[in-house]
Amino acid sequence: MTPPPSGPRPLSLLSVVIPARDEEGCICSTVEHLHVELRLHGVPHEIVVVDDGSTDRTWSLLMPLKERIPELVP
Repeated sequence: MTPPPSGPRPLSLLSVVIPARDEEGCICSTVEHLHVELRLHGVPHEIVVVDDGSTDRTWSLLMPLKERIPELVP
């Protein structure tokens, strides 16, 4: 029987889930800053934003951001 490999396995993809409700004032900067930090550290990632019934422009602000940040999954 082969022993299990020692040490941590490399991260294949980090999924960050952000719940958002009426966050139009900060959702874009939150996603942008998170994305920049993860890229700077070479972390493969996806950023999933879950809109929890926003009544403001939270969701509509994410759509243009998706064009610049393909890792964003609104």
